[in-house]
Amino acid sequence: MVKKQDTASGMSNSKSALEPASIERYERLEHWNPVSLSDKLAHLKGEPVERQTLDITGVPSTVDPLASKQSSMIGKFSSLPRIPIKTSVSFRTLSRTFWALLFIVVVCLILSVIFAFSPSSWCGNGIVEAGEACDDANLDDSDGCTRACDISPGYECKAHVQREIRWQSCSMCPIDSFSSGLRSSFLSDQEANANFTFINDSVVALLSCSACPPNSTTVNTEIAASSRTGLTSIEGCVCRGGYSGPPGGPCTPCRAGEYKMSSGTSRCLSCPINMTSRPGSVSRDECVCLQGMFLADRDAPAPCSLCPPGKFKSSLGNDDCADCPLGHFSPEQGATSCYLCPLNTFMPSAGASVCVDCPFRGQVSDSGSTSLTSCKCPSGSQGLDGGCTCSSCPIGMFKSLAGPFACLPCPPGEFSNTSTSSQCFKCPQGTYQPLRSSSSCLACPSPGLRTRASGSMRLEQCECVEGYVGPAGEANCAACPRGTYKNELGGSTCLACSAGSFSETDASSFCKLCPAGLYSSSEGQTSCSGQCPFAFLSSLPGAASVSDCSCKQGYEASSLAFHFQTSANLDVLLPNCSTCPPGLYKNTTGNIRCTPCESGAYSTTPGSSFCTACPQGSTTLLPQSTTSADCSCKRGFQGSSSSACQACARGYYKEEVGFGSCMACPANSDTLALLGSTSLNDCVCDPGFTRNPATKQCEGCKAGSYKSFLGDDVCTLCEPGKYNQLTGKTFCVSCEPGKYQSDMGASQCYECPSRYHVTRDPSGKNDVSGSTTADACTCREGFYGPSGHHISPSGLTDCVPCPAGGYKDSAGPGPCSSCPTGSVMPLTAGTICSSCPAGTHPEAASSTCIACSSGTYAQTTSQLVCAVCEGGKFSQHLATSLASFPFQHVSLVYPFQVTTDLVPFQVGPQSCTSCSPGQFSLAHSSACSSCSEGSYNSQIGSSFCSLCPRGQYQMIPGQTSCLACPVTTFSISMATVQSLTVGNGSSSSSDCLCPPGFSGLASGLLCAPCAAGKFKQELGNNACSDCPAGKFSNTSAMSSCVSCPQGKVSVGIGKTACLSCPANTTTLYSGSLLSSDCLCGVGYEGLSILVNNISSLRCSACKQGFFKKAVGNQLCEACQPGSFASSSLSSSCTLCPQGLYQDSNASSSCRSCPVLQTTVAAGAKGLRECKCQPGYEGTGSGGCVACVAGNFSARAGDACSKCPAGSYSDAAAASACRLCGFAASSSVTGSYQELAGSTFCRRCPSLDHRSAFGAASNASC
Repeated sequence: MVKKQDTASGMSNSKSALEPASIERYERLEHWNPVSLSDKLAHLKGEPVERQTLDITGVPSTVDPLASKQSSMIGKFSSLPRIPIKTSVSFRTLSRTFWALLFIVVVCLILSVIFAFSPSSWCGNGIVEAGEACDDANLDDSDGCTRACDISPGYECKAHVQREIRWQSCSMCPIDSFSSGLRSSFLSDQEANANFTFINDSVVALLSCSACPPNSTTVNTEIAASSRTGLTSIEGCVCRGGYSGPPGGPCTPCRAGEYKMSSGTSRCLSCPINMTSRPGSVSRDECVCLQGMFLADRDAPAPCSLCPPGKFKSSLGNDDCADCPLGHFSPEQGATSCYLCPLNTFMPSAGASVCVDCPFRGQVSDSGSTSLTSCKCPSGSQGLDGGCTCSSCPIGMFKSLAGPFACLPCPPGEFSNTSTSSQCFKCPQGTYQPLRSSSSCLACPSPGLRTRASGSMRLEQCECVEGYVGPAGEANCAACPRGTYKNELGGSTCLACSAGSFSETDASSFCKLCPAGLYSSSEGQTSCSGQCPFAFLSSLPGAASVSDCSCKQGYEASSLAFHFQTSANLDVLLPNCSTCPPGLYKNTTGNIRCTPCESGAYSTTPGSSFCTACPQGSTTLLPQSTTSADCSCKRGFQGSSSSACQACARGYYKEEVGFGSCMACPANSDTLALLGSTSLNDCVCDPGFTRNPATKQCEGCKAGSYKSFLGDDVCTLCEPGKYNQLTGKTFCVSCEPGKYQSDMGASQCYECPSRYHVTRDPSGKNDVSGSTTADACTCREGFYGPSGHHISPSGLTDCVPCPAGGYKDSAGPGPCSSCPTGSVMPLTAGTICSSCPAGTHPEAASSTCIACSSGTYAQTTSQLVCAVCEGGKFSQHLATSLASFPFQHVSLVYPFQVTTDLVPFQVGPQSCTSCSPGQFSLAHSSACSSCSEGSYNSQIGSSFCSLCPRGQYQMIPGQTSCLACPVTTFSISMATVQSLTVGNGSSSSSDCLCPPGFSGLASGLLCAPCAAGKFKQELGNNACSDCPAGKFSNTSAMSSCVSCPQGKVSVGIGKTACLSCPANTTTLYSGSLLSSDCLCGVGYEGLSILVNNISSLRCSACKQGFFKKAVGNQLCEACQPGSFASSSLSSSCTLCPQGLYQDSNASSSCRSCPVLQTTVAAGAKGLRECKCQPGYEGTGSGGCVACVAGNFSARAGDACSKCPAGSYSDAAAASACRLCGFAASSSVTGSYQELAGSTFCRRCPSLDHRSAFGAASNASC
């Protein structure tokens, strides 16, 4: 069969099985090998392939794959329902049945013939075969596998594998995937095989859905009916929240400071001002405040506010600003950190905007100090930490550290000559000081005395100086005589000068050496008397005998010596000296030979002690020259015998010594040295030239290379990004902007791939030269796309202008950015977005400005939305209001310069107009409305009309005021009264009625006041009413009656006054309406008496010792023990004061406790509550005795106790102990007491010691 057929439908579709389209489909499948696809599946799974051959009948020679199919199909026909035949029918019925059966038989025969001679494969048999993308054995085109055996777009299909691929199921592509379907008519065997993927050994995927690109989804939340499953194209994949990009990707994360809430094609939105977000944020809630700011109102246009002074926030986030910690401050708003309090200040609390100066000007504190005690007296002064003053250290004392330490005396050997000294100075050499606290040092008693070092403490450390001798510490030191010396401090002996030396003055600290030519052969000499005997002899300094004499300078010893007899008749052998000949010299004294003059010098006379150098630039050919004529020009110099030698100039050389000229270097070469080159080898190739090894000549560098220095080195190839078109160059030229070169040794640069490409620095703003790769070619501002020869993920190969609503302000490979919130770009290739003009607001896509509608306005540029006119104002938009505004973009015409074009916009209202008096408008109004009847408005720009107040009305709309109700006069006092309305907003004079306290006729035209004793409470024209019992009104025109005050009654109605109760009585409440409401007052008791057989009430005052606290006729009560009432008419009893008691009822006074006794509290009820007063204790016999010194009792009745350690009492009868310690004055020495029961405190060991109050040991000092 060609069409897919449901077995349950029987033969109902047999006619459609033979339609022309299906027959064509059948013919197309007829030539296909029905087993080729199975063979390929077996090959993919590693199974052996068994080829089947068909005989002439079409039946395979091995296993018949058609047999089961044909038998199953024949079974379908054999299983057709049988038609029941009635036993009793008419001939016409039998005829109809016969023809129906005959038709069925004919159809079955035709189908049998088709099945017998047709191939075994067809679309609809439930087996996926060659040329089929799927086969689900049904005619349903909506299940993913169509009736043409194609896989529908948006579906993926799987099949079960046995010997062939049998159908399993198709399903719609799940969320975040898509499929474009599979057409079987386009499949070859190889193509079909390529789409199959084995899921396991028994299931194969005929076609799988492709996943959406990264960070994209099929769920477009920007479209209500967005497809989620069954997507048919990659364009159905849209960027997720937090990402933006075109349909199908690529999706890039929103930049820091942006967010995108929905999945779809919209651009990322900017966070509110002063907020930022991490890249890829999906909600405005992810926008957080910058450092130094906190979230004040998330719904406000600027949600973040600056941290106030004294607070800071160092991180991004919506947290509150934190208080600056102790020792820190922040003086300005928006602090991201707090500063340490500077030196000499402190801050003891958090949240400070300024630090507190130390109280005393000289006090110092470290930076970041947190308390007053951080303020310390500096070095050189003393005082308590945090105190108000610091005193300078006296002269002779010092303090080296800041803090509460006392100044210390300078030790012996040191001094301090100023106050506020932080250190003492050592006594200098020649002085000493044996005392402490000194302001100066004592000088040694004689100039001949000196101390060995600074810091000397005793006179004995003063010793005789060099050249003098004597005992230490004494004033007289004797000078060493001539011929002696002393070269150290101290000591008592002068030393004799050794042989060869002498001292010619007294007090010598050293001896001089005998000068050259003289000698001294004995010790202790005052001069050198010996002299070398001959003119050619001399001696070195310090000679001790005539034998130290030798040949002097310019003389040398000969081989012969002679004998010399001294004045002491000693025979000494001395050298025989001769002069140095010309050409030689000797510059020292001694018995050595003369030395030849070196090359470049000569000596012309005998006995020379030095050689004379040749003139500058000249030398001698040989050493030991005897005349200046031997000097000639040296190598690298030229000249003549009559002229001075000059150095060869640069580019010239001279190789030999002598007079002559310098030689020039070969072509294209030069000398390295500026002057005096001595060889041809000193000539090297010029910059831009290199030496040819074969010809030894300097040749120019080839194109694409260079040499920048002098020398024979090879030329260097031009680096990538540079080129050179000519030979003999000393440098390479950088590739011009818009070009690049990636190779070395280039003679030219390549143009960037596109006319929209440029080469820029990292900022993307400035053109750069010397680019080394095509990737340096990036899209210019206003364009986006791939760099160099790359292809973008979306398939772009060239730069594309930014669409309207986007911009790119610098060159680079990145995408175009959405215009920031509040700005637009209506042109393509935009480089900067501009604010919408006043009267407009930006559309959502930021590609144009929309005019504000009626009832709204935009007063300034950059408004995100048009503001709504507030109540009392209105605005109207006119479609004819047009204006043009400039926008900056890149022109699409060469040379693609940034240009500014004018774009026309409709402009809406820029402000709102106030409504006139008598009118009003609600917010967002395009016009004003008139006030209705019963209301008015007298103001300009009102959002409401006021109702006419009581007593006024208004019948006409649009009015600025109301009319007053009529006024009438009543005759008693010719007073006037105005009628009133029931409420506000009356629109007719008929609403005017008499006010409370007045009665009158209809319409309130005549209103009369209520008489005394009457009242009228409501508004209206009804009559006045009598005041009820317990109340009265004593004037006319009353709207209510007054209750009788306490102590008065009103019996009956219509009363103008109340009656007072009898003497000593009153009422419980106000408003009493019976005489019996009068009762005895507070402090009075009631008694019933008979007068003329009539019972009456008499109120008598309570006696002393009795009281009555409430109004009523009850009797007075007696005061209880511990209390008393000293007067009559008492409303309460008084407690006995402390020290008194009362043990009886109805008392008018209290009794005193015995001597030295008192009560613990007021209200004592007996003598047993009297106790010994503080400072005393009971004796056991009822008496009291005072606590002895060193003891105390703090409360009445307590036994005496010892004062605890750290306290004392120095008198008897003490109720408290005094603490040891010191007063606030710094002049009081500290004290302590380590024993209990003491009568005194012990002083601290030193006068400058202090201790805390209650010190219990000397460790507290």
